[in-house]
Amino acid sequence: MIGNSLTGEFSRANTLRLRWPYVRRTVASALLDHGWDEEEAEGFLATLETSYKAPFPRIDEDTLAGGLSNTIAGRVCNHFDLGGGGYTVDGACSSSLLSVATAATALADGDLDAALAGGVDLSIDPFEVIGFAKTGALATGEMKVYDKDSNGFWPGEGSGALVLMREEDAIAQGRRVHALITGWAVSSDGRGGITRPEESGHRLALERAYARAGYGIETIGYFEGHGTGTALGDATELAALSGARTSADPTAPPQRSAPSRPTSVTRRRPPGSPG
Repeated sequence: MIGNSLTGEFSRANTLRLRWPYVRRTVASALLDHGWDEEEAEGFLATLETSYKAPFPRIDEDTLAGGLSNTIAGRVCNHFDLGGGGYTVDGACSSSLLSVATAATALADGDLDAALAGGVDLSIDPFEVIGFAKTGALATGEMKVYDKDSNGFWPGEGSGALVLMREEDAIAQGRRVHALITGWAVSSDGRGGITRPEESGHRLALERAYARAGYGIETIGYFEGHGTGTALGDATELAALSGARTSADPTAPPQRSAPSRPTSVTRRRPPGSPG
């Protein structure tokens, strides 16, 4: 399971090569309207086509792996000669975590014995930058996370992947276990809106995750946070976590940071333990 959002110049810019017929018709019409004769326009367009297409690779079967969601995981399976199913999931900034939750569910259900799950976000292009700017989500200066002056985020690039197995299988095979995922869950805000997160949506994911894990959120003192850097997003995230812990145990000590949705509950294996 590979998390994917199909962003970046490598997926979108290459499609500009395929738009040449439209560009050619538009430029040809403009040239003729400005008094160019057809022979002169044809010569200019031939030269323009070469320079226009030069930055972009030719379209072939590999192009699909970079621009068509359903071929990305398939190409990974081909490369490593994996025999199981391969597919992508897209949950925006939670895509990689969603792929882990999807894999964990399949492992728990016995549908597979090992899973490669992860995500990639490479080369943010103008579509995202302009889009986020128009929604007021981009920081106008320094990005400040969980700060009273949070005013937006700066997008970045990265990739990561995990090999997931059931704990008993990993121990039986002598695999090195880095961490245990004891619970996971997914939720949405319903009618809350894409750019207006709701505390109730966060709380729902937390409740589901800890119910699956078998222990309460009040027993946890440290959380890895999402941290959008937006005033509303950060405040909602912190309020949901604090509210969930207070509801579970009003005497629970203060927590550190906050989780995102989908939520995974993870406990690290102590040093020297088996596996």
